[in-house]
Amino acid sequence: MEWEPGRAREPYDASVGYALAAAFGTGAEPMWKLTLDAVLDLWP
Repeated sequence: MEWEPGRAREPYDASVGYALAAAFGTGAEPMWKLTLDAVLDLWP
């Protein structure tokens, strides 16, 4: 999808992007979770 020059972005545009990202599990994990996972991996 490409933005048309001069066209206003609408909340609908963002909601479609968020819905697709949630549906396919994309996106980064929160930093606190990554840190916790790293610490727990070091725990015997």
